[in-house]
Amino acid sequence: MTGLFNRRHFLARLEQRLDAASDDVLLLIDADHFKRINDDFGHHKGDEALHIIADILRNIDDGNHVAGRIGGEEFALIIRNKGLQQASIIAEMIRQRIESAQFEGITAIPHRLTVSIGMGRLKEVDREHPFRKVDAALYTAKHNGRNRVAIYNPSQHKRRTSQSAAGSPIAAE
Repeated sequence: MTGLFNRRHFLARLEQRLDAASDDVLLLIDADHFKRINDDFGHHKGDEALHIIADILRNIDDGNHVAGRIGGEEFALIIRNKGLQQASIIAEMIRQRIESAQFEGITAIPHRLTVSIGMGRLKEVDREHPFRKVDAALYTAKHNGRNRVAIYNPSQHKRRTSQSAAGSPIAAE
């Protein structure tokens, strides 16, 4: 529907990158309050929101990244060979572009579309549960107010929130 890889194909690409990953980063991107979009505006508008997110992910792709829709309103992106710092800049850019995208609910009433993003180094991914750690970072982003990027950091045991260079909250777990 979105023109991105489906979950099965994305997982196959992820498996390939797990063996080669040095500075790869995995992002989980989840549309905030998506059920409300479907309930308030209808499923056709929900589909439109998914297309907006997919288009932004496709336009971020420089031929080096791998994007997929892994279910419902959740997307994933493998950022290849950029490292965590550059990937966090890309994640923040994605968040900002989605937030500023033109999305109208009904009768041309603008609606703010936002996403929460969890991210982590691919070399820290558990092969049996590839999304588990990054999903924990995504949960942190949602728990801390949504519309933000959260970074999974295994050396930190407590959660904290800091500001990104752009002034947007980035949470670290």
